[in-house]
Amino acid sequence: MLTNSTSPLSVRLGCTCPSAWSGVVVAWHQPRNPMGWVLLGVTFFFILDGIAGEYAYLDYRLHDGRLPLGWLGVLLAPSWAPAIVLAGLSVLLFPDGRVPSSRWKPMLWPTSLWARCGWAAPS
Repeated sequence: MLTNSTSPLSVRLGCTCPSAWSGVVVAWHQPRNPMGWVLLGVTFFFILDGIAGEYAYLDYRLHDGRLPLGWLGVLLAPSWAPAIVLAGLSVLLFPDGRVPSSRWKPMLWPTSLWARCGWAAPS
């Protein structure tokens, strides 16, 4: 491992593997159910966060910015924000992929806005 990360590989795998397997099973058996795709999105963004952060560290700390696409690693490093929002959305959409009642529907817009703002904010 290249960084002094606060989340070691075991913690990252412990968070991403269950959501990945659950997402694959639900998306495979019920492709119209958004729960599977949301769980796969959680996994994708957590993995993207790890890879981008490690590459940015490798480029700017160890190679003085000489590797190609180091700026892209910095840009994609805050990918944990959409992952956390999607994890919260998975709780909101559990178990059948729909919002529990109509009074919960207004919560979808602030959740979406928070995800966009969290990813657009500099890390």
